[in-house]
Amino acid sequence: MSSAEGSIGTWGSEIMAIKSKTGVNTADNWQENWPDIDGAHKNFDKKHTPHAKVLENGDLQIIIPGRGLSRAGVKGHYIQYLFVRDEVNRLRYAIKFNPDDEVFPWTVKAAHLKGARTLTPYAIDVIHGIWEGPDVAYE
Repeated sequence: MSSAEGSIGTWGSEIMAIKSKTGVNTADNWQENWPDIDGAHKNFDKKHTPHAKVLENGDLQIIIPGRGLSRAGVKGHYIQYLFVRDEVNRLRYAIKFNPDDEVFPWTVKAAHLKGARTLTPYAIDVIHGIWEGPDVAYE
């Protein structure tokens, strides 16, 4: 559950402001952004990259497989946002979290996703930026 104030609209604006200042970490480029892959950044992608799964009822479940916490994190270092874009880059869903919020697994209701064919999950870590997960087919 999110205890953050705001709405999908305000959070979408906040996300766009963050995106304009930073790049997006992906499976293909994260090592360029966080090069110490055998030291401090070992398994960094697993600790930050969101993965989505379509549930039988049409909802979308988002997890970050390498995180050991169900909550967003700790003050000063946590997952601040999750958001989902569709095949035309339309923002379908966004949620903002505070550090103590219980986040994972997070479920996006099917009503937000109606008409989409492909969905891409994203997470924003307050320190390590935006992380793009793999696409998932949605019908």
